[in-house]
Amino acid sequence: LQPELVPAFVDADAARVGAYRVLLVADRDGAVAWDVVQAGGPSMVRFGAPANADLSAALDAAVAGVAGGGDPRAGAGLGALNVRYVVVAADGRSQELERALAEQPALEPLPSGDGRVYSVSSWLPRAAVLPTAVAATLETTGDPGDTRALERNALTHSSDASYGGLARDPGVVVLGEVGTRWEARAGGGRLQREALTLPLGEGVDVPAWTLDRPARVEIAPTGVMGHRVVLALQALLALALVSLALRPPGFTQRREVRQRARTLPRQLAEAAPAHTDRPDATPPQETNV
Repeated sequence: LQPELVPAFVDADAARVGAYRVLLVADRDGAVAWDVVQAGGPSMVRFGAPANADLSAALDAAVAGVAGGGDPRAGAGLGALNVRYVVVAADGRSQELERALAEQPALEPLPSGDGRVYSVSSWLPRAAVLPTAVAATLETTGDPGDTRALERNALTHSSDASYGGLARDPGVVVLGEVGTRWEARAGGGRLQREALTLPLGEGVDVPAWTLDRPARVEIAPTGVMGHRVVLALQALLALALVSLALRPPGFTQRREVRQRARTLPRQLAEAAPAHTDRPDATPPQETNV
């Protein structure tokens, strides 16, 4: 209903770093209301779409930690869930909410007119390869630290809800899509899933896989990769059928050629002239009696 709620500069990074989430918060009579949108802001396309229950629970725990105060690392947990910016509506500001946001070291205030915008310094790409030490710190404290140097490790998001890219260094593959129905492959084999638990509320399990060496990594919902193989085989079969329809097999053509070769001499004998005008032909001989 308020697409102008998110400032235009919030969407400026999407082309460079890929998809990220924006957290909208407001104080409504002492209760903190929140929603999560894409970089471009609210959209009616999302109206009525089912929400991811695991992701909603994780974000709710993070927002509760931020708004409730007392946990200076709660804001850093937002970054692990791919939240890059926090936006407070102009009509949803309160001293209590702004004080709670100011106590979070991971939230850096930005100039934004009537509302307030905070940049999340611990933001992680939606799918990325983290160094092992950073992943361990993230699991222990919920705060991976300043992650601006990790933007180059992001995996690209494709149109079919999968992620892929070249991992330049070994580490831990982390996916900001909270849930259990994901699988990862690298170097032609499936990666072993690990439990990376963030200290948000009672703990949030984030999909993670160990990558032992640099390789091309692909993450997709469970069953999507097998579905791709089936589609590829179906496409090859369709191409083969079209090829057979337009061009018969070679052995059929060769058999027809051999059949013509066997009948060709008799046809030539029946149609051959009595003499020839070829210059190298032997002229007919005459005998004088």
